[in-house]
Amino acid sequence: MTKKGNSKIWSGIEKAFNAKGYDELEVYVEEDRTTEIPVSSNNIESVENVESCGFGIRAIVNGRVGFAFTSSIENILETAECAIANAHISELSLKAFPSNKKIPKIESLFDKRLYDMDIETYVELTHQLISHAKSLDKRIKITDGGISSSVFSTYLMNSNGISFFEEGTDISAGLAAIVGKSNGFWACESRMLDFDIAEIANEASEMALLGVRKKKIDGGSYDVILSPFVFSEIMENLFSIWIDAENVQRGESPLAGKLESMIGPDWLGIVDDGTLKGGLSSAAFDREGVKTQSTKILECGILKNFLYDLVTAQKEGKESTGNAQGAYNQLPSIGPSNLVLKVKNGYEVKDLEKEAGKCLVIEHIMGGELANPATGEFGYPISNAYLYENGERNAVKSGVIVGNLFDLLSSLQLVGKDWMQIDSLITPSVLVRGMKIVV
Repeated sequence: MTKKGNSKIWSGIEKAFNAKGYDELEVYVEEDRTTEIPVSSNNIESVENVESCGFGIRAIVNGRVGFAFTSSIENILETAECAIANAHISELSLKAFPSNKKIPKIESLFDKRLYDMDIETYVELTHQLISHAKSLDKRIKITDGGISSSVFSTYLMNSNGISFFEEGTDISAGLAAIVGKSNGFWACESRMLDFDIAEIANEASEMALLGVRKKKIDGGSYDVILSPFVFSEIMENLFSIWIDAENVQRGESPLAGKLESMIGPDWLGIVDDGTLKGGLSSAAFDREGVKTQSTKILECGILKNFLYDLVTAQKEGKESTGNAQGAYNQLPSIGPSNLVLKVKNGYEVKDLEKEAGKCLVIEHIMGGELANPATGEFGYPISNAYLYENGERNAVKSGVIVGNLFDLLSSLQLVGKDWMQIDSLITPSVLVRGMKIVV
């Protein structure tokens, strides 16, 4: 039976197993074609199309793991021998690579339209993005953004009989617009060519236009609606780190020792689902060849599980949750796939505003390392926000949202219907009572 994928790459992979002196061997390969069209100052800045391929090899010798990598298919055997040599001096312990050959079939991870799309079509889409935004108001200027697309394949073979191949696509588009000193930003990402260019331009432009007349607000306690962009930023910088089993085992997660504890409202669930249809991080197998799965993290507000790779699972006598990630030139590490909020009901954002009565709606924050994973505390400068009061929306000049993720989760009241996936988190807007704003 002919294997799917590039026959030359499969031949190269097989050469690695001619190396001597290993107990078990694994070869992981990434093949990628990336197209990037960045935008600056109302124009396309450049057109870039890059192809790459890399091989990461792990060897187990006497229960120790060695690693080496190469970007040259000609150096496969030497790289395998290097991984074997490194295993002799490694302190990383692992008994065995996986042998389960059954993996899930997941829909909407590969779009042939993206595979076949030529540079001219990408350029035309980017021009549409710019022109639509500028057509909304002559004052609008485009400062940043563009379109990026990737067509990729992953291969994994080990000495326990596993031989996996998967191909995928991904496309993202974003736009930063300014009107005077007011800015707006919007972006989306998908595995399929299914987003609306006009919607991205509209959202970024409307945000910039709303902020032309900004008002000062007083510091204090506010009911706050966090957009999917904001809530995902906070969760990515804290919660995703907390549920990493390696951090838990090291005592570096404040969730250590809190399994079966209530850390959120009783209506909230969170699932990490690597098998989600069209999920940005969905895949049939993880970086170690373990099949992906759906793992309950929170159920009715109660912490149920952490995320594991082979090494951390071995330490506790558990099974990996299929959450090993990393590029070919890195040792695998733990990361969430698609963290999905599980809630029963949602509201339109305008209804969330009415439910709150008076609230601060925060669309974007300035990201970066502005959170402390050891404590859950954070303080993010607000980038785009407006105050909703008496049915009116007024953009606010400045402020810093300050809090602790434990308090934020316990203060969640309602959620919206504007579901988006930002990085690993799939969430709508959320209404949080009594958040601190410093001005």
